Amino acid sequence: AQVLARGHFNECGLCDVCEISEDETTEEGPSHFQSEQDLPRCKVCTGCTAILRDFNWSHTFMGKSYSFQRGATQPSVYFLEEGSPNSEQVLKLKKLTGSSAAPNASAWTWHARTRTRVNPTVTNTQELFVAKWIAKLGQDCPVFGEVVTLPRISRIRTTVPGKGWKVDVVDGVTTPFAPGLSFNHVRDSMQRTNLTSILSRVNKTQAKIGAVFDLLVLQGDRHGENVHVMENGNIRLIDNLDKTFTYINSLFLPQTYISERIYMGNGGMRHPITKQLASFSNGVLTRSAWPRLVLDYRCQVDRKDQFVLPPALASCLGKLAAMGPERIAKSYQMPLEISHGFHQRTDMLLRRGFKRTLAQTLSTKPSHHKVDAKGVQYFTYSSDPAQFKRYMEFQTFPRRPPCCKIEFAERLECVPRMQVSL
Repeated sequence: AQVLARGHFNECGLCDVCEISEDETTEEGPSHFQSEQDLPRCKVCTGCTAILRDFNWSHTFMGKSYSFQRGATQPSVYFLEEGSPNSEQVLKLKKLTGSSAAPNASAWTWHARTRTRVNPTVTNTQELFVAKWIAKLGQDCPVFGEVVTLPRISRIRTTVPGKGWKVDVVDGVTTPFAPGLSFNHVRDSMQRTNLTSILSRVNKTQAKIGAVFDLLVLQGDRHGENVHVMENGNIRLIDNLDKTFTYINSLFLPQTYISERIYMGNGGMRHPITKQLASFSNGVLTRSAWPRLVLDYRCQVDRKDQFVLPPALASCLGKLAAMGPERIAKSYQMPLEISHGFHQRTDMLLRRGFKRTLAQTLSTKPSHHKVDAKGVQYFTYSSDPAQFKRYMEFQTFPRRPPCCKIEFAERLECVPRMQVSL
């Protein structure tokens, strides 16, 4: 292929370096019926909206140096810079490595946070719709922005560092960088004295906000890697689009799969109905994960009080409840089948409290029926269908006593707050 020193993004098949410029760009690049392999490779591409750089970082946390710890899904993660101060965001591109991206990577663009290569004008993907809903929720309830890394949706034209592959996304999803360390990182690498100290500092108000958020949007992937904690005890919730508006699984919420898995230490994990041991379990309860139990919402409540919503959160939930499901569906561009459940949870949180809302939500399982919304399929929710009983992550587990303090002796010991009835 021909090599050019400079060329416009639309005129190049590969781009070694992106240059951010404000020149006019069309919404679509070359037709995908035209192979971009026939276009020249450009050493510098103009017309980019952002520059990607590798997601490598390190910083000092409580006197010890830490570096980036890759998560379980191992997507390609990059910092995205748009040329202005404080514009740095985080961009995930899934399945961008290995044979799935070669040899015809230059012939396709990649949609941020989706699992397949798509035409850059296609935006009807489930995660994109979820991103729009959560971004709108952040506008209506700014208090969530204090804890949740809210998504931002914008046009992205850039190139993958070291590869030259073009990324051209009409509705690209990015999120702010979350400071601190994940709870998994903290648990695995921190000395006992520092771990005890950081666990005692967890911001209880922010943990309550996190619990409300996960319950409200049916967050199904809130494990320790997706909660960051800072030295002052503040927390940030990341990866908020995966398994959202599905079925709750969160370390903030007892009786959910993730909470039970932490309590049983993986080794003692059994299906609550069949009593069958999980495939990853060996039948022996281990305690190494127990420090994460302090995030249980019951540990954020004063012994004398019920779960009291922070005033700013109660105010915005009141506005959502007053809207009703039809207005929410229109405002959020959300299917009615989903807005009804969303509205019900906001209303119940205000009228009946957190405990009863959680109990009601735990009793509602995903049904096999799906609703098509503008080409996107979503789970809806109904009574517990038999076909879902075999899936452990959809089950409601036994109610365990809250473990709000961890003591280190010869082994980790949980100090339950038996007086708490929430």
